[in-house]
Amino acid sequence: MTTAAATKGDTMTTYEIWHNDTGGFRTSPAEAVRASFPQNYTLVATVKADNLDHAYAMSQNLDAPWAELQEVRAADVVEAAGGCRSTSVGDLIINMDFEDVDGDEANRIRGAHQVEGIGFRLVGRLVRIASASRLGIPTNVWAENNA
Repeated sequence: MTTAAATKGDTMTTYEIWHNDTGGFRTSPAEAVRASFPQNYTLVATVKADNLDHAYAMSQNLDAPWAELQEVRAADVVEAAGGCRSTSVGDLIINMDFEDVDGDEANRIRGAHQVEGIGFRLVGRLVRIASASRLGIPTNVWAENNA
């Protein structure tokens, strides 16, 4: 099921695209995704998009390699490799403009979504874990203290 746009006013939302390194192009239960993030995923891009569908479309190799699109900021690992596969089933799209407001209806459509065969599935608040990873905070400690 595809969720609605998560925008603030007329501004675009910032999304990170993380590719699953375990292969198989399959989805996993939300608990398994949270337990294996970020170690089983590679950050491949940051995009500004209207919604999840738009972020997904911006990471597809259709008419040209997506990493070369002006609207996409490819991660260093993609640039070093000279390109990247399209985002697919099992990969993650994380809303980096996530606002952690417990009980807020908007909280349901923000955070991390896993790409499914059709649409996306909310897997949780991986934004916190992604941020912790970048800051060098052990992600298991961060996740336990911020669940």
